[in-house]
Amino acid sequence: LGKMVPVGDMSQSMGFLTFPFQTNNGTDVGSKIDELSTLMTAGRLNSENKQVLLDAHAYFHQNYGAESADRVLLKLMSATPEFHTSNTLRKAGSPRAITPPPEKSSSQYKAIVYINLSGGADSFNILAPGASGCSLYNEYFDERGKGAGIGLTSDEMVPIDASSARIPGCDRLGVHKFLSAYKDIFDEGKGIFFANMGHLHKPVTKDNWLTETKTDLFSHHTMRQEAQVVDAFREGEGPGVLGRMLDILERHGHAVGATAVNARAPMIDGSPATGRLADAMSTDGILKMFDRNFLKGDDNQQLRQFLESLHAETDDNSGVFGNAWSQSFVDIWNKTDALVAEIRNADLATTFTTGLNSGGISTQLKLIARLIKIRDQRGKGINRDVFFCEMGGYDSHAKLRSVFEDKLPSLNHAVASFWAEIKAQGLQNSVTVVQGSEFGRTITPNSNDGSDHAWGGNYFMFGGDVKGGKIMGEYPRSFKESDPTNIGRGRLIPTTSWDALWYGITQWMGITDPDEIEYVLPNSENFGCDLFTDYDLFNTGQQQLIGCGGATHTTPITFQVKEPRFLTGEEQKVVCRLAKRSTSRLYTRELGAFDLSQSRCYVKDQVVVHSVDYPGLFDVNGIAVLNFDGSLPDGTVSVGTVDALSLASAATASDFAVQDALPQSEAPSEQPSMQPSVSSEPSYAPSYSAMPSSLPSEAPSLVPSQTTMPSDEPSISILPSESPSIMPSISTYPTPYPSTNAPSLSTFPTPHPTAWTPFEHEFLSMDIGSVGIAGTSFEKEEGLYLVEGSGDDIWGNADQFHYMYLATSGQLTFTATIESFEASYHWAKGGIMIRSSLSAAASHYSLFLTPGNGLTQQRRDTNGVSSTSIETNYYYYPSVTFRVVVDENNIFRAFYKSPGSTYWTGVGAVKSMISITSGSGFFVGIAVSAHDRTAVGVLHVGNVNLTRTCSSETITAAQCDQSSNCEAGELTGTCYNKGEVPSWESLESVSSIFDVGSTVTSFGCTQDDNGNRAVDGTTARMFCDRTGLLEEPTGLLITPTHQRMSTAERLRVYAHTNCPHCDPVSFKVEGRTESTSEWVLIREGDLPWKIINPDPGRNIYQNLQISSTYASGDNSFVYTEVTLYNHDYQTCGSAPFQNDYRGILSTTTNGHTCQPWSAQSPHTHSRTPDNYPYTGLDGDHNYCRNPDNEPGGAWCYTMDPNVRWQYCDVPDCVEDPLTLNEYYEYKITWTSTRGGPDQPTLQLGEIEVPGFLGPEPVTATVDYAGEYVSNIVQLSDDDEINVQFKIYGAYSSSPDWNKMVVNGDTTKLTLNYDESGDTPGVALYPDDGKFSVVTGLRIYTANNGPGSDPVQYSIEGRTVGGANVKGRLFNNCWSLNESDRINPVSVVDCDSSSPNQKFYGYGLGEIRVKSRPGRCMDPRFGYQENAAIYGGNVFIPCYSDTYGEDHHYASIHYFTYDSTTEQIKSVYYPGYCLDYDLEENYVYMELCNTDQNQKFHFEGDFDESTEDEASWNLISEGNLPWISEFHRNPQSVAISSSYESGDTSKYYMDVALYDHVIPYQEYRILFPETRSPSSSSVHFAEIELPGLKLQDGEYVVNDLTPTMPTEAVFVGSGVCADANNNEFDRVHKADNQASSERCVAWCWNMKSDNHVPVGTQYVGQREGKFCRCLFDNGSVPELIPADADGAGSWAQGEAPIVGIKDPGDYLECYKFEVTGNP
Repeated sequence: LGKMVPVGDMSQSMGFLTFPFQTNNGTDVGSKIDELSTLMTAGRLNSENKQVLLDAHAYFHQNYGAESADRVLLKLMSATPEFHTSNTLRKAGSPRAITPPPEKSSSQYKAIVYINLSGGADSFNILAPGASGCSLYNEYFDERGKGAGIGLTSDEMVPIDASSARIPGCDRLGVHKFLSAYKDIFDEGKGIFFANMGHLHKPVTKDNWLTETKTDLFSHHTMRQEAQVVDAFREGEGPGVLGRMLDILERHGHAVGATAVNARAPMIDGSPATGRLADAMSTDGILKMFDRNFLKGDDNQQLRQFLESLHAETDDNSGVFGNAWSQSFVDIWNKTDALVAEIRNADLATTFTTGLNSGGISTQLKLIARLIKIRDQRGKGINRDVFFCEMGGYDSHAKLRSVFEDKLPSLNHAVASFWAEIKAQGLQNSVTVVQGSEFGRTITPNSNDGSDHAWGGNYFMFGGDVKGGKIMGEYPRSFKESDPTNIGRGRLIPTTSWDALWYGITQWMGITDPDEIEYVLPNSENFGCDLFTDYDLFNTGQQQLIGCGGATHTTPITFQVKEPRFLTGEEQKVVCRLAKRSTSRLYTRELGAFDLSQSRCYVKDQVVVHSVDYPGLFDVNGIAVLNFDGSLPDGTVSVGTVDALSLASAATASDFAVQDALPQSEAPSEQPSMQPSVSSEPSYAPSYSAMPSSLPSEAPSLVPSQTTMPSDEPSISILPSESPSIMPSISTYPTPYPSTNAPSLSTFPTPHPTAWTPFEHEFLSMDIGSVGIAGTSFEKEEGLYLVEGSGDDIWGNADQFHYMYLATSGQLTFTATIESFEASYHWAKGGIMIRSSLSAAASHYSLFLTPGNGLTQQRRDTNGVSSTSIETNYYYYPSVTFRVVVDENNIFRAFYKSPGSTYWTGVGAVKSMISITSGSGFFVGIAVSAHDRTAVGVLHVGNVNLTRTCSSETITAAQCDQSSNCEAGELTGTCYNKGEVPSWESLESVSSIFDVGSTVTSFGCTQDDNGNRAVDGTTARMFCDRTGLLEEPTGLLITPTHQRMSTAERLRVYAHTNCPHCDPVSFKVEGRTESTSEWVLIREGDLPWKIINPDPGRNIYQNLQISSTYASGDNSFVYTEVTLYNHDYQTCGSAPFQNDYRGILSTTTNGHTCQPWSAQSPHTHSRTPDNYPYTGLDGDHNYCRNPDNEPGGAWCYTMDPNVRWQYCDVPDCVEDPLTLNEYYEYKITWTSTRGGPDQPTLQLGEIEVPGFLGPEPVTATVDYAGEYVSNIVQLSDDDEINVQFKIYGAYSSSPDWNKMVVNGDTTKLTLNYDESGDTPGVALYPDDGKFSVVTGLRIYTANNGPGSDPVQYSIEGRTVGGANVKGRLFNNCWSLNESDRINPVSVVDCDSSSPNQKFYGYGLGEIRVKSRPGRCMDPRFGYQENAAIYGGNVFIPCYSDTYGEDHHYASIHYFTYDSTTEQIKSVYYPGYCLDYDLEENYVYMELCNTDQNQKFHFEGDFDESTEDEASWNLISEGNLPWISEFHRNPQSVAISSSYESGDTSKYYMDVALYDHVIPYQEYRILFPETRSPSSSSVHFAEIELPGLKLQDGEYVVNDLTPTMPTEAVFVGSGVCADANNNEFDRVHKADNQASSERCVAWCWNMKSDNHVPVGTQYVGQREGKFCRCLFDNGSVPELIPADADGAGSWAQGEAPIVGIKDPGDYLECYKFEVTGNP
């Protein structure tokens, strides 16, 4: 055949169909059809169907061309009955009729809904002992790991009444708080908890559970099967309990339905003999047959007529299979179409929130609710329905709490919504819901904060007819291992079987005949009277458990069998049936009537021993338990009678029912029997004896039977074989001789390639089974691995080998090149293995190389069975490449490629390995076994390659990372082909660009709780009272603390606990790049709350931590989310819902015109503008919309009465984060609330804006040497005060306040506002005189009083100048003597650079020195006799700083200078002046005189008034990062911080000063605003100024020193530079500062990386050749007179030129210049 252009990805196919293009010549088409008939039907295609194909080809060729016609031909050929069956057909010439659905009976509708929590839910954290009112709680909590364990605490559960459980000392149990719906239904009296229920063969104990249980316990696969089948001995006719139930109900004339959602479920499958198939339905929606792309035409259903002709009626001589195929095809086609139409027309009263839909449980129950609603339209109506839905992810081996936090809120919402909907339909008494799981979990936790597989669990049932509000079954009386039900680690033996629950439900569904119940529940008899009836479970129930209530007797039974085994389930039942039949006959004679159902029987406690009486045989000893009905008269049943009946029944069973049993009646009885003898010889006397013969057979077996095979599974076998197996138990190894001798295709290739392709993922490795010598694996060279393994073999029912592996799942291709394999045994194995688990008996599919037997493909189909070898190629390849493929249908294939070949050769079985793929994942890797426990095999393997379909829909992020051809996006985790990851995936994403601590200011509120609660990471309420401001805009201004530009991509709003009318429903988001720039619209629109008005769902608890990601909000809470991409939503919608599409498309995908949303004709509906506001339905239009978040996108009702609704072809908007702009600050305006324009209150739980952060601000380079410290103003370690302080605008009542500001602990300092009205704060003067550069500010919170926390700050710095002080008597200078503790002054040679010689007169008259700025000259030490003692006047901490300027102590340090006399006079000692003692070399106090010793003059500015406000230079100001009012630091606790970080064990607010590079000596921190506007004080625990402490030296900071030539101009994009193009520092905002000098300085502080656009209010705007300082609203700084040069008249928004123009009309620019050493 020729080749057709391929369509689709065929890279994983072993082959694909091709077909040549042809002309429209009929002969060629006919030949083509004949050839296809030969290929696809072995020539069976009949002439009528050939003609149909010929007609179809002609039609499509004429209308659509040759390619389309050829493809239709292939489609139709693959749909013919001849292709699907081996029959030949003869057409009858008439269209095929549809099989009519069964007629609905007149009985009431009833439905069972089963919710399976897949994985084994930890149900003892669903129903736990109550923390109060239950003595069991402490034991439960201790066994679950105590405080660090997994047990529920009191605040994690809600209480229910447990008096019905009759637990001593416990009348309260607790339901997990996330399942409040369970509690509500239970309290309503409509729900029952079943305690410690699970799969059982019969009642068992600790002593006999292992021998009496035939199931592979604790296994997902088997226990899931058991929970759904409920047929422990596998004796039922159909696989599932609900399916068998429907088999009986169908016989009763009921129309039945069985539906599984999103899965196939054995539970609802019935007997194949019924021909009834369960439906499997997807929540993604069902398409009509001709809605499907592969069948529909461009505008109509062109294929319909041809398909109908292909499947027309056949005559009686046609093959039955072909006829059945066509009938099934037509029936399913029409049933699907009818069902789809009804589902689309079904409107529900309840909205199931898709935001709470973990595991799809909400959408599953929503679909079931729809199917129940259309029960009368399904076929001819349904009487009895069963449904199966499933929620996965409960296999909580790790992080149990996280699993439940993720899963239970969705389950809770789904159950509550379903219950509300069923009530709304009026069917609550007709629907019963059962929630179960395959098994419970261990009470004791594992090391991963999880629990492991166990047995019994707690489950829930509810419905309107349920007799609820009680606990049934037996809740544990103890959780200790000594409890009779605890078999270890808290694995509890179930005390109630699944049979007990389903027994009552079976009766409620209308099945009451005992034989029919036994068909539904074949094993129910084994539980005697431990069953529930419909009377126990339902209000309308009437059935009692017959055969119970009377006497219960037990009697021993014994059988002799050839092999050591137990009686099978059927054999046990035969014994009991015979006993019951005998009982019936006996008591019918005595009582006149006795029905079989009046007794119940089962066999328990079987034990197998070697027979003493019959050597070589085995005795099976057991106990028969018989229950009798309470209606029997007392004393009717005697022990002796029961013993006789049981023994007689056992004897009969041994003859006819028990396989290989020794007949117990082969010898005649010594006494007559009650029944006719069946022995080989007649009785010697009439048969009246109740005892069987005690004599053995006259001819016992001469040779005891012996098996030659050991037990396959020692753990299950009762007695092992006494003789070993002669041959392997399952199969021998493959034939030792090859079928062909394949010659080598080439000489041996090079043993190793020069390089191997590296595999980028790390392998794990371990020994599997008992290997003898520990194996190993590692990467020997890049891309080349060495794997060593010991062990007996990979064979039999358990393996021993070394495994290098990865965990994975889904479809894949795994390739590896075996470079060499060294092992001494010819059946050693090495190669690729895919394995279901890491247990020794796990199922696997493998391709191995062996040293002596070539290639072999082997597998183990299910866990624990023996391995199978499918194909062996006996040629040994020194190097060979293997490939194993797993496709999307779970089909495994193996291939190999020999050296030098370019072709892959298939080998072994093409096999579906569900046992491997059915779980949550499996393992793939390299396995090596030496076939010898005393040796190792060494395998070198390279070029390992794991390829996948790179789609996040099919593989996880971890598997994407494993794949050789895939790469996960760093941001979203989306899996891409390598090299195709979009660049935006590398952006730094955050769940919200508003970090906790962001400054939030509300507007349009008369009062609010606190705007910052909107971004505090919890569900704490943000409240805004808009009373009186309803016409004003309302919203929030938000400034993140991270100081980074950011990109806002989406807006999430979490609902608050109440007041749905207070929810914002419309929004406008704006951003700006600077606080002075204009706001830029990002997007405005409506918030798509996902639940119908007026109840959008509420978040139940306040102040809970929100755990969200960039990709998803916290699904345990109710929230809404909208994209902020400002697309043209007239042309597209945001995937996946497209609920923001606002275009005018009004036709569906199939061309139907849309019905207006406000209209109710031709279709009535609830999606009206009133019910779904803010979803784009407003106005009388018929445009496509998605008000209810249908997963397929925008849709509409249609004007076609026969088509209710369809999707529309609305394209998805392309969302590329790189198209969004960055901003620094944001404004969110709420433009309307759910309550409308008159709603006075707005509130919400939290705002998140998922998006991206720009680069972190780069800290400016500081070009000085020094030490970076945590606090440049910290007190010294020896507690000597070396930092002086001053308070501004406040006072402190603490006597040691000056030791509390920077003393290194959390002692609180409170500054009470004084009457000055000045901004409160503190100045800090380190008295070491060193310069420093501050790079941050940290404020630690006080222990209480959050209202006094500062929320704004201003930090300023200044340097200290000073002058050299000289005396007229000498030419030397004053100098501070630092060597003395009290720092006197001496006279030394002048040094203008020494800070010890720089003195200045403070504004108050104090004399300070630059090297110790916080110290003042104290005259008392140089007064009279003190001078000799102390060496004259000394410098001590200034009293004005310590006590305040107005304190009388402060005047001690005050002096005045008389410029006429050149004397420095003391204010404290009137009449005394400073004097110089030439001999002692110190300055002291002396009565003023005219001596030259008292005359001093200054070189420099001694009178510098550093206390003037102008001396402080602003470093930074703004908002402090917001911190919760609940974050308090305890008093007086040491703080341990570093330069890089504050003390992370404390609460503090942290501001980074990225741009500051100027050194200062003193600092002032002011706090303009506190958290509470009414606070009368500001307080904090500690201030830290992290920064660089400079080395000793003189740093001269000259403000406004002209440093640039006048010809300096702007160049480039607003860059200020000199004539040589040397650029200057960074631009700064003016922010309305009063200092024109500062503005001029900033004007030159520019940098090219921050150019300024024209028209924005920045300092440094480019305007011709002038540098302008811009101020808000064009105001003129107060220091510039209105008539100053350049001021002039300016229009609004402009500003004067600040500075001095030179004659050349150029602006003279300034900047700060720091010079000096170093």
